[in-house]
Amino acid sequence: MKELDSNSKITQHGLECYKFKDDHDGGRCFGKSKNKLISGFYFYISPDRDSRILVRNNEFIYGGVKIEWFTDQKNIDQAKDIDAAIWRLLTAWNVSPIKNNH
Repeated sequence: MKELDSNSKITQHGLECYKFKDDHDGGRCFGKSKNKLISGFYFYISPDRDSRILVRNNEFIYGGVKIEWFTDQKNIDQAKDIDAAIWRLLTAWNVSPIKNNH
């Protein structure tokens, strides 16, 4: 967050997006996951709207998982749904499910 301008925050498609403090074009967006066990994800958004975005997520569940996925910037409005689908598949594929103590 040190490199981001906190006053530039805009919220779109359920994502919080910020511009960089320096003259660097583009910004960084953060999204809260629909999965209650997952904190969320983040990605760099390029001023070049034809480029893809690389979404990252680091979580402690499943022994510590790092997830990276790509999508076109035109799909930014679906980022939360894509994230939810990935976690749904990981849960289905996991051979030792997490015990829910709640």
